[in-house]
Amino acid sequence: MEPQTITPSSRPHPPVVGKVTHHSIELYWDLEKKAKRQGPQEQWCRFAIEEEDPKMHTYGIIYTGYATKHVVEGLEPRTLYRFRLKVTSPSGEYEYSPVVSVSTTREPISSEHFHRAVNVNDEDLLVQILQGGNVKVDVPNKFGFTALMVAAQKGFTRLVKILVSNGTDVNLKNGSGKDSLMLACYAGHLEVVKYLRRHGASWETRDLGGCTALHWAADGGHCNVIEWMLKDGCEVDAVDTGSGWTPLMRVSAVSGNQGVASLLIDAGADVNVRDKDGKTPLMVAVLNNHEELVQLLLDKGADASVKNEFGKGVLEMARVFDRQVWMFFLPLKADFVVILKLKKKYNQNLGSHSAVFVYLECGLLIRRKEKKANAKEVVSPHTWAPLTAKPSETKQKTGCDSHGGCSISPGPQEEPKLTQIGCDVPHLRLSELESQGKGHEQWVLINITVLYEVGCYFKKNV
Repeated sequence: MEPQTITPSSRPHPPVVGKVTHHSIELYWDLEKKAKRQGPQEQWCRFAIEEEDPKMHTYGIIYTGYATKHVVEGLEPRTLYRFRLKVTSPSGEYEYSPVVSVSTTREPISSEHFHRAVNVNDEDLLVQILQGGNVKVDVPNKFGFTALMVAAQKGFTRLVKILVSNGTDVNLKNGSGKDSLMLACYAGHLEVVKYLRRHGASWETRDLGGCTALHWAADGGHCNVIEWMLKDGCEVDAVDTGSGWTPLMRVSAVSGNQGVASLLIDAGADVNVRDKDGKTPLMVAVLNNHEELVQLLLDKGADASVKNEFGKGVLEMARVFDRQVWMFFLPLKADFVVILKLKKKYNQNLGSHSAVFVYLECGLLIRRKEKKANAKEVVSPHTWAPLTAKPSETKQKTGCDSHGGCSISPGPQEEPKLTQIGCDVPHLRLSELESQGKGHEQWVLINITVLYEVGCYFKKNV
């Protein structure tokens, strides 16, 4: 069998165009009618498809071989391409076909275009895509978010309305179980929240961790949204399934936002609710060192004497984790408190009392800030401010006993006395403590239990 040869009369025809898409072009050619390919492949003609570079007007090979079909891929949509076929005989002779021109098609509308329109807040394009009917309105993006979720999270109210009017499901969830309402609440988009509620979004929905929209709103910290949610009837003390946390507990753990906490408490949130570990919002706020929130919780009735499942209270937690809020709880841990009532006349008529708390482990004196005139006196530790009190230079010891303890002398005109037993803490004269306070009467309270923990014990002289 003679090898195939190329003659002027056998110049190849241009490639035949097959299927064309927005990113591919199918080309095929067939010389079988002119010369049947028989025998070894080395005796066949070799084919090459060349593509024109539109800028340089030169051709580059994109395929070479013995096949009679090739699909050119990776093309741009709606773009003109020019191809030619090169046929080379076994002897090395070659011939080019005429050039064939073909354009790729327009790129079909896909979910990618759909979500792109939402991301850039393009209302016209979104409407056009929806009217085309090629994309389902609830198709998720690569992160599992529907278009409504994205629009709600970004606060695109007009897009939310367009999507809802085109039948999107407002209660669909993403991979973590969050719906569009939760995302809007967290991001603080009140108008979107209201619109979703009017169109069927529920406060009862929970994510995979058992959190409600109010949990996420509490994390977001947008008080205007939370206030409206509470008025609209969402449950204020819903408990998640992970840690057993209410929205108030999440505030204590995450942001410490006083405004959010105040709204929740005023709406009926339980300030003494316990999680799965027995912790209260106050304990969690202490552990996270949210000082202002600790103050608010105490104001709102949080019980500082509560213990967790390990028998630890807020004072132990604060001291173990070196939290600044430990001083809020010094008298609250006491099994009993020794009270000394000191009377002295002052020129100022404040109409209120000051309370002085003595913590002798570090020689620290903490005085309660003065309340407004005629205000009802409440021993409230969260209003303390630290003062410095130096031990008396004259360490007067009276009434020493067999235990090595001595009385603290308050001065010749002041009674009663305290007897200190088995403690090396420097003495503080009551006359010095008195000079730190203002008001008609002054109360000195000594926390017995705290002092006992550091090796001190006090008793009242009889």
